[in-house]
Amino acid sequence: MGKVILLGNPKDIDKDIDLCYTASEKISEQAVRLLIEDQIPFSKTLMRVPFFLKRKFKHTDYIYIINTNRNRYSQARQTIDRLEPSVKKRLVLSNY
Repeated sequence: MGKVILLGNPKDIDKDIDLCYTASEKISEQAVRLLIEDQIPFSKTLMRVPFFLKRKFKHTDYIYIINTNRNRYSQARQTIDRLEPSVKKRLVLSNY
């Protein structure tokens, strides 16, 4: 068997970063639909909000977090920017 050659820094492989989060499932589904249309890799997780942070997250029980590959962040951000303003204002976007 030959040697395996990895491109780039092996420590940076498979590192995802937060793209955005929201408390609304409907809003997260609209964002996911656009990411799928543009063929951008992402993952969506559901996180329970601890009691002491409920005030920060407007007294919601769960938030939906959408992550993307750090190399595709700018493309994902451009995709999210295409959402309608009424939908986009309900997303909290990261600033990478």
